[in-house]
Amino acid sequence: MKLLLRSLALISLAFSLNGAFAQTPSVSAADQAAIRAVLDRQIEAWNHHDMKAYVADMTPDVEWINIVGMWWRGKDEVYRAHEKYHETIFKTRNLQPWKEVSIRAVSADVAVATAIGDGEGFTGTDGRIFPPSTSILTYVLVRRDGHWLIAEAHNTTVDPRAAHNNPIQH
Repeated sequence: MKLLLRSLALISLAFSLNGAFAQTPSVSAADQAAIRAVLDRQIEAWNHHDMKAYVADMTPDVEWINIVGMWWRGKDEVYRAHEKYHETIFKTRNLQPWKEVSIRAVSADVAVATAIGDGEGFTGTDGRIFPPSTSILTYVLVRRDGHWLIAEAHNTTVDPRAAHNNPIQH
């Protein structure tokens, strides 16, 4: 009987712990709107080539990986890199509004946003013409003092030639 009671107690504990760890926090409608506003301000600042506004919603220790793997650490590096590119190759490049945005909570004050959007073509520093493209950006946002800020970002250009080989089609 003792063994049965112990077994039932362990099973009950396992189920209660599983429920505690399996719960996924949700993102409130207000937080969804606030995070979406941060992402929309990114496009607005880019299209105005205003890199001070572009980094305004970033943490001081933000890390940014661009589409070719350059890794910038800290708000100042992200600003300086984008400022340099917007003085040269991106000075006339604009982005379209997001085609798709997905936001999920990691915790009450941390969220991951994945956004898909199109950008106009541009001319590289070597004179090579880059056609319009689609990018997928992954952002990690943190809530600090009631405001959502970008703490990490990774930008990937979608390769349309490879997309049809994706074994998981969405």
